[in-house]
Amino acid sequence: MSETGATLAGPLMALRAPETYGVPGPVLVRETHASWVFIAGEWAYKVKKPVRLAFLDYATLERRHAACREELRVNRALAGRIYEAVVAVLPDGDGVRFDPEGTPGAVEYAIRMRRFEESMTLAGTIARGALDEEAIARVARRVATFHAEAPPCRKGGPRETLERWEENAGELERLAGPERVARSMRRFGRAFVAGQEAELAGRARAGKVRDVHGDLRCEHVLLGDEVSIVDRIEFDPALRELDVGWDLAFLSMDLHARGCARAADALLAEYRRAGGDPGSAQLMAFYCAYWALVRAKVAMLAASAKVASTDPAPELLLGLAEMFCWKARQPLAVLVCGPSASGKSTLAGELSARSGWPVLSSDETRKRLAGVAATQRAAPEHYTAEFSRRTYRELGRRAGAALDGGGGVLIDASCSKRSERGELLARLDATGAPRVVLCCRVKLETALARAAARERRPDRVSDATVEIVARQFERHDAIDESGGASGTPVDCESPLEDQIEDACEALDAALTMRGTRAPAAT
Repeated sequence: MSETGATLAGPLMALRAPETYGVPGPVLVRETHASWVFIAGEWAYKVKKPVRLAFLDYATLERRHAACREELRVNRALAGRIYEAVVAVLPDGDGVRFDPEGTPGAVEYAIRMRRFEESMTLAGTIARGALDEEAIARVARRVATFHAEAPPCRKGGPRETLERWEENAGELERLAGPERVARSMRRFGRAFVAGQEAELAGRARAGKVRDVHGDLRCEHVLLGDEVSIVDRIEFDPALRELDVGWDLAFLSMDLHARGCARAADALLAEYRRAGGDPGSAQLMAFYCAYWALVRAKVAMLAASAKVASTDPAPELLLGLAEMFCWKARQPLAVLVCGPSASGKSTLAGELSARSGWPVLSSDETRKRLAGVAATQRAAPEHYTAEFSRRTYRELGRRAGAALDGGGGVLIDASCSKRSERGELLARLDATGAPRVVLCCRVKLETALARAAARERRPDRVSDATVEIVARQFERHDAIDESGGASGTPVDCESPLEDQIEDACEALDAALTMRGTRAPAAT
């Protein structure tokens, strides 16, 4: 027996033979890290593997028998028409046969299930290009009803939420997850739970933590005359004791992973209309990030055990988790400032690529107001104090619109003079969204060299010459309005990954303060 996998051996090899089932055709075999499923005729037989993993133990026949019985029991609520019985597997000559569960001499146990076509699952429907709003609405209503009827649990809250997040991040790290990713995920999880402590505690008190499904993903959702959902977790009841939003988030994350972001939005909206309460938009994003990390972990386990998997690549799932972390930070304004040629546009652009947030540039805004092309030089009158104030006023208007909609925004502007940036900062503060200021720092000689190289490029947007850069380095008013700190310094001569790490650390520090604001729903 392997710690991470197992192969069919002895009489169990007969489970692959058509004569075991009395059918003429081939037996289809589906394999996960913990089970085999043998599909023959109108039936499917699910057999637990004799494995011991970090999160389950099927090492003995008694444990596998108990797991089969528990899986049958817990799946009655959502898939009673699919799960029929636990049966014993007994030797029969050179093969095996299925007998009633209590028959003596069993060498294995199986769950007998009615066969369903994989093309009729939500995953299969997506693969066929046949997913529509009506199907998503039916799924959302089915899940909302199940959650409403599920028994509440005396668990949940900030402490247990953070424990689950930390355990997941730790397991990911042990499976050779990138060290930088594991570190940033730990920091983000701690910051988020600290910032959302009131919401998490309130939901636990309100009975939103229930005995739910625990593995709610697209291949487990069957579309037909009625929606059924199979493979509810049986091996550890604690894994089903989740906030209802946490349960729903697995399906939402899976839809995103399959390129169906609009369907994920429709699922959440219909779940709310059906009376479900998944929590704030930020909380749902946090839960989605958690499940993306879980799936990355499972994909790594499958790869190490050389088990075929339909999961996306771990790298894709880790990227999806990062994207959801950015969603959980919203609403947020990130002001990337500093003298010209200090690297702020490069940093803002990379943050935008990772977060999906728009970048609002003072250079581009100024030229649009001036009526000139982005790569065309603006006239001297477009750099007067009054025109600069107008530029920053427009930046504030556009940034405020993004924040009022609950989103995030990146602002790329030097903000050198207090007299010019006032209306921008006032508009940001008026939204009530937190503001993070990243102050790009480089040596003067580095900035001058960058400015000289940039002047030779026909696609440049900045009009800052070497002389202008030198003057900006002489004076830059610290952004300390409204009693705030002057910002987080970022060494923009360091590798870009290090700059991103510094920026995200500052963002997560702001995240811990979010508990004083009301959560935003979607």
